[in-house]
Amino acid sequence: MKTTILVLVLFCAADAGAIIRRHDRADARYRELARGHDAVVDMNLPGGAGTLIAPDWLLTAAHVVALIKMPHDVIIAGERIAIRRIVAHPGGQVGRDDLALVQLAKPVEVTPVALYSARDEEGKDILLVGRGFSGTGETGPTERERILRAATNRVDRIAPNWLRFRFAPRPPAPTSKASAAPATAVAPPSSAASSPASAPARTTAPPERRGLRRRRVLRARLQL
Repeated sequence: MKTTILVLVLFCAADAGAIIRRHDRADARYRELARGHDAVVDMNLPGGAGTLIAPDWLLTAAHVVALIKMPHDVIIAGERIAIRRIVAHPGGQVGRDDLALVQLAKPVEVTPVALYSARDEEGKDILLVGRGFSGTGETGPTERERILRAATNRVDRIAPNWLRFRFAPRPPAPTSKASAAPATAVAPPSSAASSPASAPARTTAPPERRGLRRRRVLRARLQL
């Protein structure tokens, strides 16, 4: 199935902006998968990110731009670019209409991400790209960094303003049964977590991970 890249940069400044890794996958794989995604913009703030949707426009969250004090620069492909103006959704806040547009002082030579206007995301493979907190499925978000990482996933269910995904723990190992046949070694299933490669894992997410909001377009089933 073809991977669909949606506008799903991890906007939030808290742990919702994290790329959570599989504990049995090298971090280098997540960094490598994120290479070339310069349209994911460092907002040059303690938290939050933006997505380049036109040569001189960014899409981000209203609660992120609330932290900006003009004049302010963002970082795109390693270059500092000044902000010209901010247009936040009236009354936008975390959990409700949390959207904002940021106009750059000049266009940049980075390919923007096309806005996804369809409503058929369920079951599609997607790519999540973000920077900020990181950690594994065993530890949760623990490291506050500004390193760009990416992971694949699959949309589990869609709601009016957001997508859902599952982040599943390692399933229990199969129970061995006595048999007259020779014993056969059974490899336990790998744990499920956001990862750049492997087969899908389908188990129940731990209670503390259920309901984790991802900004507007971010809830999908783990596809690794």
